[in-house]
Amino acid sequence: LTFNKKNIQGIYMKKTKVGKVNQEGNASFVAIYAKGFKPWANNLELSEEQQNTEVPIVLMLNRWDGRVGFIGGNVDNEESLIEAALRESKEEINLSNVNESDLEPIVTHNFKAGSKTLSTHLFVKEVSLEEFSKIQNEIPNSKEFGVEVMGSNKVLIGDFGRGKGFPNFLKSPMATSVREELVELILFKKLVSKDSLKKMCEVAGFNLNDLLLKESNNSKSPTM
Repeated sequence: LTFNKKNIQGIYMKKTKVGKVNQEGNASFVAIYAKGFKPWANNLELSEEQQNTEVPIVLMLNRWDGRVGFIGGNVDNEESLIEAALRESKEEINLSNVNESDLEPIVTHNFKAGSKTLSTHLFVKEVSLEEFSKIQNEIPNSKEFGVEVMGSNKVLIGDFGRGKGFPNFLKSPMATSVREELVELILFKKLVSKDSLKKMCEVAGFNLNDLLLKESNNSKSPTM
């Protein structure tokens, strides 16, 4: 199997056809997001413009291993990718009022995991701000809370100066393909402009093209 380049964690990784099943191993993940969140709507000390500032938000989980990730996990035997996504959503955040048509696949990554390769598949679901709050509040009642899930993050996709906001979050320790999946989500759903995302990545010390696993002219293609 040939990989196009290393990701920022030094792991050889490539994007492949969305939803392509890997015979050696697969994991399905779900990103839940909402638009129009006003972080400072109730802060009367700020200007009206600041109170009306809107940013998109993404739900992410604090994992048992100290890293940040999306809802999800390994696909069991005889289970489809989307069945795994639905099962993990129930187990990790107690989300049951969702079906296959609610989840949209957007990106698949393939990387070396020990002696095998693993493919991660990201599905996305947009919800209202009210639904987002209900989902986040329900997480402590999930089966995996306190076992695999230690908490949750309402990630604000915005730069509030001096790296505050998304640039700081982007530097958090994340599971193998999560940082790459997160920028793919933001671009795919146009949560912010590509220029804005590029600048936020730069503030965080990352190159957007690297996170998108784009080839450079001198990149090597090791075979594993």
